[in-house]
Amino acid sequence: MARFSIRKFKSHTLAITCCLIGLQAATISFNSAQATTVGYWTFEEGIANTSPTIAGSIIDQTANNNDGTPVGNPTYRADVPVSTIPATAASNSLSMEFDGVDDYVSIAQSPSLNSLSNAFTVEFWMKAETLQSSLWLVADQSHGWGDSKGWLFQGDSTGKLGFGVGNDSSFDIISSTADLRDNQWHHVAGTYDSTVSGGLLQLFVDGSLNGTLTSILFASSNRDVNMGASYGGPNGFLRFFNGSVDELRISDVALAPNQFLTASPSAVPIPPALALFGTGLAMMGFIGWRRKRKVAA
Repeated sequence: MARFSIRKFKSHTLAITCCLIGLQAATISFNSAQATTVGYWTFEEGIANTSPTIAGSIIDQTANNNDGTPVGNPTYRADVPVSTIPATAASNSLSMEFDGVDDYVSIAQSPSLNSLSNAFTVEFWMKAETLQSSLWLVADQSHGWGDSKGWLFQGDSTGKLGFGVGNDSSFDIISSTADLRDNQWHHVAGTYDSTVSGGLLQLFVDGSLNGTLTSILFASSNRDVNMGASYGGPNGFLRFFNGSVDELRISDVALAPNQFLTASPSAVPIPPALALFGTGLAMMGFIGWRRKRKVAA
């Protein structure tokens, strides 16, 4: 009868463990959005063709509890850009529709939302109806009513969508290259990074870079985040958006396109050093296992 060797068992276990750790390190996917998302509204909490009415009923999927309050009659619709979110593999069955008259969602300012000073990304899917006011606001924080701080996504009479940030005296804005009032879903992402090119501002539409500005200063805002309309100070809310929004996510880093919600986790590149380290561990484990196997034979 073959004798059981604790020493061989331990060495086999160590070699196999090393191999598994190496494989895991070599295949791990780095997507910083998961750890740095400060607000994420999926609109999956509702029922199609109904309008939410309760304060705080538009649920933030992060632990920051930045829940939104519906005003007017924004309506949940079963019309969505994708049925499964590529980056998260989560099911997507509902979006939020705004009527362009008096609908919007307001999210109270909070420390997490106000922390966007050095870098951030705001992304979402939108579908704009052909009929819009001369200025229409998809989402913003502050928009400079009373000061020129915060960020905005605002369309104009040409149908182009602008992404801009305030520097406390004026706004710097990049516009989309195409008219987005086509009643089609588009993924939009705006990024800002103060550590690149003196302040790098970029706008992406459907994964394509639509514009870049450099040497841009950003003054963060401590006001509410709004979807579907802009707060106009003493004039109340205005610039209402006629269309739908889905999967609005705010991150406190400037994400790359392969880190947007449209990208699958496998598309995120593995840092070469980590991939090499992981592969090395895996090979060490495999070689160790082979050697022990030959001795045992």
